[in-house]
Amino acid sequence: MRRLRRRHIIRITSPLLPYMPKGWREWITHQLRTRQSRAWDGVKRYIPAEMPVEKFFKQLDNEGIRVVVLRWFEDLPYIQPGKDIDVLIPDDAVEPVQALMSCGPQGQRIDCYSETGLRGTGYVPPSAGSISAFPPEIAVTILQNAQKCEGGWWVPAPREHALALAYHAVYLKGLASGLPPDSETQPQTKGSHDYAAVVTELMARVGIVLEQPVTMSSLEWTLAQEGWRPPLEHLRQLASHNPWIESKLL
Repeated sequence: MRRLRRRHIIRITSPLLPYMPKGWREWITHQLRTRQSRAWDGVKRYIPAEMPVEKFFKQLDNEGIRVVVLRWFEDLPYIQPGKDIDVLIPDDAVEPVQALMSCGPQGQRIDCYSETGLRGTGYVPPSAGSISAFPPEIAVTILQNAQKCEGGWWVPAPREHALALAYHAVYLKGLASGLPPDSETQPQTKGSHDYAAVVTELMARVGIVLEQPVTMSSLEWTLAQEGWRPPLEHLRQLASHNPWIESKLL
């Protein structure tokens, strides 16, 4: 009952947070995200409908918070209807970033991943809230090497962009990426993007030549060669949401 009441308070309060002074935003968000409550877990986050996407990123940048848009950022601030923005943020910026967001359901959906997968910012939260999307050392590399665009948002440097998209396709999307598991097996589904073509082009720009045809196995080999294959324990955690990883670990 207490959790439902706190969740109701969040839904009422969250649309107002972006327009409060920074100190108030952070204090209220901290109070709502106490250790005694998981009310924030599993709550979808949105850039408020009244706040343009570029203003959201500019405000974060003005406050010294580096938020990195991970992929499909070429047309920002335009986003195709129904599409999310996936961002990576430092652990110490989780509360101030989320204080600028609303619980919707109006506005631009945004998924936040933190360095170590803090509660509510892990891969597939809340059930896997302690699983970071990337191993922490890779997340730090993406954040540190990010480049700032004219619009005020940060994006991965070219090498990290190519490797992170390959990582996303193999370890997070898995078979849903539309990539074949190997050169002898057909894809199980049609992906939302042509990952093979896009990743091949991005890799070529940074001097990495991919084996053709591109498969999940060949991409994983390249990621391993570049030091981007997750440690075994991280793979075990991701395997619960990726049957392809699970089959590789058997």
